[in-house]
Amino acid sequence: MKKLLVFILFSSSLYAASFESNLLAQRLNPIEQLSNQGYELSVTKTREVLYKDGVIIQEKSITPSSVVVRRGDKTETTRYEEGVIVSSLVEEKGKSEEIFYEYENKKIFRKRVIINGELAKIITYYNDSARLVGYQLVE
Repeated sequence: MKKLLVFILFSSSLYAASFESNLLAQRLNPIEQLSNQGYELSVTKTREVLYKDGVIIQEKSITPSSVVVRRGDKTETTRYEEGVIVSSLVEEKGKSEEIFYEYENKKIFRKRVIINGELAKIITYYNDSARLVGYQLVE
């Protein structure tokens, strides 16, 4: 005999309260008003912003083809095509490092690293049908 369990979700808002508690998670005292101190995360469909004490410390923008993360003076941009990373760029205090990825049969084949506009190294990966067999590093 099969039993069917049905959960019904209500669209009304839920009551929430904050309490001080001990190590056993027993409620001690209600907290009347939470301060705006500490960390707070604001999330929308395409953006996440992390605040500490009301100041932005990290911001992440998300699109179908890229993710951009900003932390202070550092910006990291990752670009995607067909679900794989095609490039990543890290910029910080006037310095930049960009990595370009090339794929063959949906496996990584080559990675080019460019630092401050100059080619720094090329890494070529050699695969058989199932695993990495070797790689070549040219600096």
